[in-house]
Amino acid sequence: YYLRLHPLIAYVPEDERLPLLRVLQSMPPQELEVLGRVAFSTPPGQRDALRQALIRQPAPDRLRWLLTELDR
Repeated sequence: YYLRLHPLIAYVPEDERLPLLRVLQSMPPQELEVLGRVAFSTPPGQRDALRQALIRQPAPDRLRWLLTELDR
């Protein structure tokens, strides 16, 4: 999924690296697919906010949140 997620993870501030890694490792393939699509459709200036919001999402709500982001 690296190529699909590259826009979101190309540069991650040090304090977000471990939390982001934990989230990504816990995500099932379906969520990673949607996240890749969201990452590419998100303008570069908004990707930091997207990544921070992803880290804050509770796992049970994450897919619904991702699908909402995809529809924007």
